[in-house]
Amino acid sequence: MIQTINMATIQEALLEALKESPEIKRFCMDKYGRELLTLGLYNPRKPITGEECPVVVLIPHSKEEGDDLEVYRYQFGAALQISPSTQEDAVKELHELSGLVYYALSHAREDRPLSEFSAEFNHIDHQPLHAAYLDITYEISPSIGGTLEF
Repeated sequence: MIQTINMATIQEALLEALKESPEIKRFCMDKYGRELLTLGLYNPRKPITGEECPVVVLIPHSKEEGDDLEVYRYQFGAALQISPSTQEDAVKELHELSGLVYYALSHAREDRPLSEFSAEFNHIDHQPLHAAYLDITYEISPSIGGTLEF
């Protein structure tokens, strides 16, 4: 039997980890007066507004599975957007929140550590919003005769 994981299953667990992170909740409430809005889809015809921020959109990107692979790879892309209180605070707040996202995702499942995390910051294109684009990868080793779960 081929071992596989549905990307939506991993996505749900990651969004839940972000939503329930006490560090993210505290940061967002202190800075923006509301919790992080977590989304699994994005509608480009309805851009995110400052009133919705802070927002993270986490979308499955790709997966590599197969009988000849020793490690399966599951990759996600995410966009993190904030509407800072002042433009001077934007860089610091976006970097701090992306660090909290990294921490939450690296602890989403203690038995499934985060393999790779990279962030690209954009402080120009979406003014007055500021964005970070995140690449997230989990590597999971299949087990002989077992089932693959996240």
